Amino acid sequence: MSKRFYIAKNEDSDDMFHNALLEAGYVEEQNLFKVDFIVHDAVHPRLESFLRQTPNFVTPHAPQSSFLWDGILRTDIPVCCNFVSGPGGKKVMEAYKYPYRVEVVGFNRCPVRDFTPTSGNDLLIVPSHSLQHGEYTYPDYIDWAVETLRFILKNRDAFGKITLCWNETRFDPAVMDEMRQKGFIIIPTNPYVDPDPLKNMIKRIEEADLVLSCGTVGCVSVAMGKPTVFFSERGGSRSTPKDALHAFLYDHHLRFPAVAENMTIEEILAMRTRQNSKVEYWKQQIIGGPFNARRFVEVVGEYIQ
Repeated sequence: MSKRFYIAKNEDSDDMFHNALLEAGYVEEQNLFKVDFIVHDAVHPRLESFLRQTPNFVTPHAPQSSFLWDGILRTDIPVCCNFVSGPGGKKVMEAYKYPYRVEVVGFNRCPVRDFTPTSGNDLLIVPSHSLQHGEYTYPDYIDWAVETLRFILKNRDAFGKITLCWNETRFDPAVMDEMRQKGFIIIPTNPYVDPDPLKNMIKRIEEADLVLSCGTVGCVSVAMGKPTVFFSERGGSRSTPKDALHAFLYDHHLRFPAVAENMTIEEILAMRTRQNSKVEYWKQQIIGGPFNARRFVEVVGEYIQ
């Protein structure tokens, strides 16, 4: 009899994990009382009672989310295996002594490509989106992001088309007015409600010559081989919340090495044309290689007979 699974997808899509299970002969089931195992990204509280009695596997909520069990999410609920994209994620979890198995299976948001230089100057800016209730991981995040937008406004002539994807209005309206006056294309985006948010963002990344972002979008851009700079990394990697208990042990693994607030406009523009060795090492560690569906299914099969 085919084994039945439930998968809790996030807004950025877990299609590669989902498809790997279907292709391996497992059967998707929506009734949690009837499943043989659960695949989830650890941020679905309604699953908690089921996870205590059902074999479960954790997939990455985001490429840099390996810090989540460092005093933030519970570790008293047994996990068969927690999957990460690259070896850096495993190093992070080993640093704070995550108690369950961790396996590297590659990047599941998009294909992983080599760095491709660009010669144009169209810029895509994608700050972090707020959490579902409107707050940010760091309370000063809006101010930090707007500081970067002011920097781009100051250097507007260095770029051609500038596209800003951000669903945020709680900042000085004069900044918004200046962006509109200087030809910024402003696209309000909200991954919680937008249809196919990852698919649409990948299309925008493909059309840009340089991406200024962070978090999941920044990681996807790097994975796609697009010239990429992160921003608003003050106080720690944007992917490491202030309430993580031991961030000092592993933040150096998560922190992206090319950060706008530490760079001149000339250094940012230079990212378009030449490969950055520090970025390539970070990519290998955090993004890893292409998604290894075979390895993922093999590990699941060790527990599901």
